[in-house]
Amino acid sequence: MTYFRDNSSSETTDEQYVSFGEELSISNLGQRELLLTMMESGSSLRTMARGFSMWPFIRDKDILTIAPFKNKQPARGDVVAFTQPASGKLTIHRIIGQTDNGLIIKGDKCLVPDGEVPNREIIGYVCRIERNGSDANLGIGGSRAIIALLSRLNILMTGKQLLLFLRKIANRVLPILHSLNFYRQIGKKPFPHTDISDASEDDKDGKY
Repeated sequence: MTYFRDNSSSETTDEQYVSFGEELSISNLGQRELLLTMMESGSSLRTMARGFSMWPFIRDKDILTIAPFKNKQPARGDVVAFTQPASGKLTIHRIIGQTDNGLIIKGDKCLVPDGEVPNREIIGYVCRIERNGSDANLGIGGSRAIIALLSRLNILMTGKQLLLFLRKIANRVLPILHSLNFYRQIGKKPFPHTDISDASEDDKDGKY
């Protein structure tokens, strides 16, 4: 992962974990400790997302700004950085529900949730997504609760799989149709017949 210090914060951070505009390669555990340090100090952190579990709303190499919750409470639809209870690994996925014991969290491209995550394991939330130098905040905007519902019902995955299936079918069927004479004849009917010929001397002189 690549980390960037959020220069908008005036608070001091532990500089052994901070890379000033340069790349810092650390383990998943190191990433978690870095985030905890930044969140405890009240500072935001910009980091490069790696992987495809949140596609299409967060894509590989998007730049994420992760902020501490402070007075904000985790809510359905929020994309959060958290510690997976079973593995202890740092993960960034979306809250899709809540129980008496914690939050149900799931990647937008995943079929199975991460499970029930206690609130104490939530480190921060994604407040900004940058892609190719521009903001790409659709997945964390006003529609995030709807996205969470679709994800919980697995409609997001079903829709993606259906589109991929239809695209595969189209890629196989269209070349076959293009090779058939009747298909070419049908394609010509909606369009007027056009003759192409060389321009005459009168055409060049502007007489017609």
